[in-house]
Amino acid sequence: MSYYSEKSGFSFFLSTVLCNETESQETLTLDTAMVTDAVTRTRSRIVQSPERIKRSITAMGVTAGEDRKALAAQEAKARDLQTKVSAVLGIEKVSLMSRKLSILLTYVCVRCPGSSGMRRATPSR
Repeated sequence: MSYYSEKSGFSFFLSTVLCNETESQETLTLDTAMVTDAVTRTRSRIVQSPERIKRSITAMGVTAGEDRKALAAQEAKARDLQTKVSAVLGIEKVSLMSRKLSILLTYVCVRCPGSSGMRRATPSR
């Protein structure tokens, strides 16, 4: 074997080792990044201030209670208004029927022969 072939074989060996080392370094870098990401996600799940979280939960509970009371008041008001609307619709229905009856009576009275207005009904014998 010549010096050159030994040198080129050694160079090939070194380049192969360096390539393998570079791949190993990249693998280690990726593994480190994945572990760092996992640690970051885990840290975000850890409660940093339990008292602050407790106050937030208490405030949310108070707000939910107030919202429940407001909803109950609005539902009661809606029921009351629905009752009033039903009453007004009933009055309008009676009023409409009254107007129709008035028109009908006016029509009947006008159509009565020889009448100068409303005629008194006489019982038939």
